[in-house]
Amino acid sequence: MKTRTPVSKISASSKLAMLCKASIVLLALALFTSAASAQLWLNPLTTVYVVSLAANGPQFGAVNLADGTFHPIGPTAPVGLSSLVWWNGELLSLATSAPYPGYLVRIHPATGKIIPIGPTGQGFNAFDLVKVNGKLYMTDFQNNIYSVDPRKGAATLIAATGMPPDPNIPFTTNADGTLNLCDESLYAVGGKLYATFDSFNVDLLTAAIDENPVDSTVSPALYRIDPSTGEATQIGSTDLGVGATVELYGQFFALESPVNSVAGGFPSGPIELHELDLTTGKSTFIREIDPSVGPIFGAAPILPFL
Repeated sequence: MKTRTPVSKISASSKLAMLCKASIVLLALALFTSAASAQLWLNPLTTVYVVSLAANGPQFGAVNLADGTFHPIGPTAPVGLSSLVWWNGELLSLATSAPYPGYLVRIHPATGKIIPIGPTGQGFNAFDLVKVNGKLYMTDFQNNIYSVDPRKGAATLIAATGMPPDPNIPFTTNADGTLNLCDESLYAVGGKLYATFDSFNVDLLTAAIDENPVDSTVSPALYRIDPSTGEATQIGSTDLGVGATVELYGQFFALESPVNSVAGGFPSGPIELHELDLTTGKSTFIREIDPSVGPIFGAAPILPFL
């Protein structure tokens, strides 16, 4: 059974870090909100940018972790998006659908406009994007890791990580009518690279998640990856449905989409915020997020230096 943490789960231990950075944040926020297109509700202390998939299509927007509210930015995105990464002051993502499958793209934070940079060369096989130690990396659905050229988008294979590959192509169905889905997050903290991964089947009639190994599922787990070699080390089990992770002022959060029902013939469920322990993989439920955001596939602080 879930236990709810205190309402203000930007914890006391993180408040000191907030105070230490307050002058920098206030100066940056003043510059940030001075632009004519800036949104005044964006709060760098509690808010993160997100990419997601809502009922009406892919979205770019912001989620306030303090109260779970979602604020869409710009029109519905023209392509599916996975991951959000700051690179030299620009917000980058991976396009996951036509007309730019597997492209590295740039997102304008104030308008949500998407500008293609170039193809990774992996097409629909491109999965997640991350920046660590001044370099850009990407994974695919087999959980190989690649270096990525931030100027052109081209990806170069480094190695197989050793994380389990996705045993099925996402969104395909099996002979018994179950739907194949998977989740992954990729995020760097303190120069170390962390990933979560799971693969599962959903019965569209009962919305039951089948985790039986004979049904080709992969149990959810947290991994640490050495980006120089690509080798992954499993840390521990974690929750099913982690689609994105993000660090904010020393706390590490998981944005989860557990499936518990079917709506319009498609799996659905609450969108949840958890705090994730990077030493064990265990998570602590904080609150539900506005369901209009849909499953979240990438998150980043709203200011690049956080």
